[in-house]
Formats: sequence, structure tokens, C-alpha cells
Amino acid sequence: GAPVPQVAALMAGEFRIATLGGELCTVAAESGLTVQQAKEAIEAKSGIPMREQRLLHGMHELHEGELLSKLLAGSGATNLVLVRRAPDQAEWLALVEEDWESLSGAPDGIRADPEVVLAALAISGYALEFAAPELRADWDTVLAALEADGCALEFAAAHLRADRELVLLAVEQDGSALEFAAPALRGDRGIVSAAVRENGRALRFASMQLRNDRALVLAAVAQNPCALEFAAPRLRADRQVVLQAVRDNADTLRFASPDLQMDEAVAAIREERRQHGLHELAAESLKEMGEEERLAIAAHWHAEAGQLLHRWAGIRLQQPPACPDCLIGRHLWCLRCGPSSMADARRAMEQVAAEDHQMVQREQRLMREFL
Repeated sequence: GAPVPQVAALMAGEFRIATLGGELCTVAAESGLTVQQAKEAIEAKSGIPMREQRLLHGMHELHEGELLSKLLAGSGATNLVLVRRAPDQAEWLALVEEDWESLSGAPDGIRADPEVVLAALAISGYALEFAAPELRADWDTVLAALEADGCALEFAAAHLRADRELVLLAVEQDGSALEFAAPALRGDRGIVSAAVRENGRALRFASMQLRNDRALVLAAVAQNPCALEFAAPRLRADRQVVLQAVRDNADTLRFASPDLQMDEAVAAIREERRQHGLHELAAESLKEMGEEERLAIAAHWHAEAGQLLHRWAGIRLQQPPACPDCLIGRHLWCLRCGPSSMADARRAMEQVAAEDHQMVQREQRLMREFL
């Protein structure tokens, strides 16, 4: 780097600002003085716009939020060096800090400027797409992009998409970045394992050999049941793999082999989970409704919905069997019968707990029987 100009000391509590051409000005060190405030003072004294200023203490660049008090010498002045940015560079820095996508319209020289590109990458790793080829091939620049967005790997030079350290960082940040890794790394078990732990569906980008790896597929399905779609045919016909997916997402049965789709035990677990999922979805919707809306719906819902309502609210009605609005007596509220008593509510809550326990026992029995 350029040598720091040597200047004579001033009284304690002042900063002497120098350029490579010589002394520029001094700034009084007030309590709590920040770099930004110092730059404002320099602009007022020298006319150099703040955005064109880079202040260095030794080889360390100072940033706007930093306090300058920590740099004060015990006696005399503290020396700072001002390096002036070119006006067009300063202008583009301001533009990309406001909108990183503006880099797409920058001239070639700006796209090749590490400071401007890194400023854009600090906002979005996808800005790497607009960087000059030499920066997309630069390890440190690509690292900065991947720390922000793993899928920025797509825009890295080919040799860096084959760099195991960078690819591992990318898939740990976003498992889908596996799509952009070199083929050899999509067959690397450690890389793929990290990817599916972050996003099970990243299994789709793994080599066929690893999509046929039972332990790895189980890990992917555990993270996202829909990863079953991308498992090798052998594992989509594996009962344990399919059951793990179906227990978390009933709809994933459609990815299983035809034989397992027709399997009674698997289908039974699928139906149990489907009903449970419907209950959870409806319960969330009910919580957002007003009281009158809930009561009106409860008066006309069928037995499944009525059961859901008393699970959510914890009460059930005392109803005469002949009441047409109550159907089979599962509603929270009936326009004919009115609200339940507290004794009915307690009995309902006890019954719900027993039903839930029975459902879990049925699932456990089916799993023991058929795995």
C-alpha cells in the first residue's frame, strides 16, 4: 500500500488529515466524534464531498459508524490519511447502496471495481451476476456473494463452482444452491448431505447414486417429505422411507411406487394424517374469525367440522338427538339447542384427549406391524 504521510504533531485531541500530496486540514476531536461527523467537517473545510472520501488510519479503512476517540494519541495529533475516490466511482457506490440492481446498468469499469461490487453484494449476493468476469472468478468476491445468498453460486466462474469450500458454504446457506455446483460435487456425499439438511428438496440435484442412498434420502425426507419425489425408484418402493414421508405429509403418497400406493397400511396412515392436517388448517382459520361467524358456521357444519370446533374451543353441546341442526351432536353451538353446560365442556375435553391418544396408538401399531 501507499506510505502514510509523516506529519508534525499538533495539540492533543485533534486529528490531522493528509492526502498523499500533503496536509489537508485538521478536525477537532470532540466527545463521541464519529467517522461520518469527521467526514462532514472535512467536506466543510476542503470541499471534498463525503461520498468521495476514504479515511485510513494506518492500513485500516474507517467506516461511518466508528468512533474516532479510540484512535486519539496520548499527546499531540492523530494522523489520518484521506484517499479520494473518483467522482463516478462515488456516484455508483451511492447508486448500488440504494438499489443493488443498478449495477446491471453500470459501465464495464464500474462492474470491475471491487469496492462498488462488494457494496452491491452486501445487499444481495445476486449482484454477482452483474460483476465483471474477473470478479466472478475472484474467490473473495464470490465468498462475499455466497455469504449473502447461497444461490449466487450460479454466477460464479466454473472453477469456483467446483471449489468444495465455497460450494459447502453455499449449500449450507441455501440447499438449492446444489443445482449450480459442479457435477463432481453433486456426487459428493458430504456436500449433498449438507444441502438436504438445509432443504430436503435439494435431493433433486444430487447424483443418481446419492438419490439411491437410503440414509441420505431418509435425511432429505425428514427435512421435507416432498423430497420423496426425487428418490430413486428403489427407495420410493421402500416402506419405511414412504411411511416417514406420508406421516408428515399425506399427499406425498403420490410419489411412492404403485404397489405402496395400493398398500392398505400405508393408505390408512395417509388418511389419518390427512384428516389431522385438515383439522389443523381449519383450526387456524377459525381462530381468525369473529365469534358470530364461528357460531354460524358451527351451526351447520358436518360431524368432522363440528369435532374440530370442540377440539379448538374445548366445549361441546348438550343436544337432543332429533335436532336437525346438530346432526350427530358434534357442534360447538346450535341455533336450536343453545350453548353447552360446563359439565358438557369438561366431558368433551376428556373425550377429545382420549380420541387423540387412541389415534397415536393406532399409528404406532400400524408402524410396528408393517415396518
